[in-house]
Amino acid sequence: LFICLSFTFVSFQAQSDFNKDFKDGILSIEEKKYKQAIDFMEKHVESNADNANLNYRLGVAYSKLPLGDEKAIKYLEVATKTTTSNYDLFSANETNAPKEAIFALAEVYLDHGDVDQAIEQYELFIASVSKKHRLIPYAQLGIEHSQNAKQFMADPLDLKITNLGGQINSEYHEHSPVLTLDEEIIYFTSRRLRKDSSNINKFDEEYGWHYEDIYVSYKDD
Repeated sequence: LFICLSFTFVSFQAQSDFNKDFKDGILSIEEKKYKQAIDFMEKHVESNADNANLNYRLGVAYSKLPLGDEKAIKYLEVATKTTTSNYDLFSANETNAPKEAIFALAEVYLDHGDVDQAIEQYELFIASVSKKHRLIPYAQLGIEHSQNAKQFMADPLDLKITNLGGQINSEYHEHSPVLTLDEEIIYFTSRRLRKDSSNINKFDEEYGWHYEDIYVSYKDD
């Protein structure tokens, strides 16, 4: 009897922890704190692997992060296996995903360059929801973008992206370089840890990375 009661208590506690973290995760997504939402919910995936709703929420959160496409696809592919039109938005007891999970997967496929799969999911979404659904125009636009992307990918430009090396680039996320006309000065945005570590504990709550700084480098002889 003691063993049974102990097992029941552990199960109840685990469910209680899941419910709390799931609701905190949803709130974090609503507040656009995507990395925080992932931290709340991802620790429950192993014990709730078939929970389509949990996978949907994680997929959406990862889709909002730079470089999060692959994990977003992983979770959304699970979520879209079990969708419902009667989705309970804020319930931790809801184990199905909404039809919008199909649209979310299509969007990530397109961002990731998987255009044929994107078209398939957009069409599946359109066929599975009301014709008055607010996302229908966006799904139709997504199909158009995917078809355009196929044409561009069939005749690619001969471009090469080159990392400028340790004097400029770091291990952190960097983007938006701008050169002066004489190509002697480059400005760029970086989320790197500063040399003086003054931003070591300062993170963008939306992405979980350091805040962006603008850097400049001058070309010498």
